[in-house]
Amino acid sequence: MDSIEKILETFEPISLDEMDKVKLMDRTDTKFIFTADKLPCLLRKATEYYKVLTINNKR
Repeated sequence: MDSIEKILETFEPISLDEMDKVKLMDRTDTKFIFTADKLPCLLRKATEYYKVLTINNKR
């Protein structure tokens, strides 16, 4: 199983400046409960749809 950090490295980064340009007000939040062992699989499936905030080369 890949570590969470290793999986997050596969996400496209986004900076704070880019985040300021993203329209965040028109959204729907949905929350799910799952066990921690499911997180790596979920993250791998999300890589093409989400970016990871990167500040000073840290995610």
